[in-house]
Amino acid sequence: MKSKFLCIALLMLMSLNCAGAIAASDRPLSVRDLLKLLGGGVYSSRVVLLVQSRGISFTPNADYLESLRRAGGDDGLVRAVATAHQIASQFGQVPVPPTNQSQHPTPNLATPPSRDTLDVERRLSSTPVASDLAAPSLSIPVGTTITIHNWRRYQEYMPFGMAGLFAGTYFWKMPPDVEIVVGPTIRESLPSGYVEATTKYSDRVRIIHLPDGRYDIQNYTGGEPFPNPRGPDKGYKVLANLWFAYMPHLLAGTSSNPLKMCAQSGRGYINCVQLSYVYRQTAYNTDPAVHDDDAANSRVWYTEWSSIEEPEELKYTARLVLYFKDGRHPQEVFTFVPSLRRWLRGSLASRCGTIPGTDFVQDDYKRVCFNGGIGLFSAEFLRRAQILALTGDYAGVAGAFPENYYMPLGWPKPAWGRWQIRDVDVIDVRRIPSQRAGYCYGKRIIYADSETHYALWEDAYDTNMRLWKIALVAQRLVKATSLGHVPGGLTASAWDIINKHMTNVSTQDQSGHDVLVDDDVPAQYDNYVMYSTPAGLAQIMK
Repeated sequence: MKSKFLCIALLMLMSLNCAGAIAASDRPLSVRDLLKLLGGGVYSSRVVLLVQSRGISFTPNADYLESLRRAGGDDGLVRAVATAHQIASQFGQVPVPPTNQSQHPTPNLATPPSRDTLDVERRLSSTPVASDLAAPSLSIPVGTTITIHNWRRYQEYMPFGMAGLFAGTYFWKMPPDVEIVVGPTIRESLPSGYVEATTKYSDRVRIIHLPDGRYDIQNYTGGEPFPNPRGPDKGYKVLANLWFAYMPHLLAGTSSNPLKMCAQSGRGYINCVQLSYVYRQTAYNTDPAVHDDDAANSRVWYTEWSSIEEPEELKYTARLVLYFKDGRHPQEVFTFVPSLRRWLRGSLASRCGTIPGTDFVQDDYKRVCFNGGIGLFSAEFLRRAQILALTGDYAGVAGAFPENYYMPLGWPKPAWGRWQIRDVDVIDVRRIPSQRAGYCYGKRIIYADSETHYALWEDAYDTNMRLWKIALVAQRLVKATSLGHVPGGLTASAWDIINKHMTNVSTQDQSGHDVLVDDDVPAQYDNYVMYSTPAGLAQIMK
């Protein structure tokens, strides 16, 4: 315990010393000053204040701004630097080269730095830089209520999009009476089988860099692929941990406890649908008394089946998605169309097609809230941070939308429960260059829980790098007879800030019933052919 507090104290001292050394001077800030602040763990919001009060000594071109992003600066800092007052420095300014090839910016060694210019040198080495270390374990006191009047005191714990909702930056805004009540951070232990598989198999897992720029995972068997992600592929390892985050073998919502999805327009019109669903992990299983690999289809590791229950005119419309062990193989999508009495295979171009009536696209629609796969994407590690999150064993009141929400925003009311301060790994996820043509997202900033690896928040940008969508993902623990409390349920609200839409989805129903897990799933839904193959779609309405 003493060593833990010592590490925290050292990290805090590093940040304070860095900020104090720079703040002691009145000169404008150089690029190196900004990088040193970020490298020392100073929050972007605090660096913004220095930029606003001191100005900068350089012209912030695209390369400089990108170097700040790669050092962990958020969009607020980049915007502040781009619009900052430029003051000619009395000291020589050392240019910083573009950092396209590394997540760790390095100084231009061709020009020796002035003795009066702060020198920040972040080389790739066996010594971890500040962004590889855990964030300082600062916290908001338990019982604190965050409101529209005091939120700026706590904005360093808010993802970029959340702070924008409080600031009133977008069409969607926090209501004047909003309250977020902060509770204790509660550890979420993963099932013993998943932990044991991590210990047994993780040291075998490797990342493959393919000649066409794609990535893949080799030797994955189960559990967490990279329990201690480090090195130049750290961001991709975090993405792999998210992709293979713990999932029960079987998750189901039946006609008695359906998933509810509601879409709202900017004018306040709300339209809802209810779906039954069966999500099955067919390989890499770690739950007790479950085969680790289903011999019926050795190529597939995960399947998602869903069918509309309401409204009546859409009933029996069903969708099946197959996920392949080969990360280079795209998911296959099949849709059953009741009017045709047959199923149709989806086009690969449909990855950016919206789920009808929602603001989600196909690449959003997976239990961990990222569905793009790991073969077509790269991921850069930005930073370890702490954010406000609604997660864990919160109350079963989310399925009664729009009740228990601040409307029209669709934000959780305090009746849900207390928010936690969670450690997250922040990654920048993008399609690899050869696959970007025609793709909808320029990048997605994902805030992945450092303990469970589930996404807790996401900021998505369009191809012009304009902020497009922001999403709160409230992961929920559910009680399973054979496992205890495990991740399984979720409620998510996504706001399209360009088109002024919002979508809410919850595994809870109107009465608070949540997803069923493994042995609690009714026997008729534990049917591999019916709910995990296209042949099962052909049996609908027969």
